[in-house]
Amino acid sequence: MDINVLISNPDFFEMLIGFPEVRGIYVEQERVSTDRLSKMILTAHKKGKRLFLSLPYIWNEASEKALFHEIPAIIGLSPDGYLVRNLDEDPLPET
Repeated sequence: MDINVLISNPDFFEMLIGFPEVRGIYVEQERVSTDRLSKMILTAHKKGKRLFLSLPYIWNEASEKALFHEIPAIIGLSPDGYLVRNLDEDPLPET
């Protein structure tokens, strides 16, 4: 059985990465620095696991600024995907 896990506390990553049943880990974007996220992605990929970035439930000015300030660096880290948890507001700029 494959298990995917959403963690609010990035400290749980080290514990979960060792479970063979855990195939994917979702990390809350607001709770992890870009540097730490980079290390987590590399570790997950080395262990054959996937790491996803979970976007905020509620979009406000602070979360929007934080995300768009970090988005070029985050994209360069190559997370396996994103979890969009709220479509009530459109946080993405129009193209």
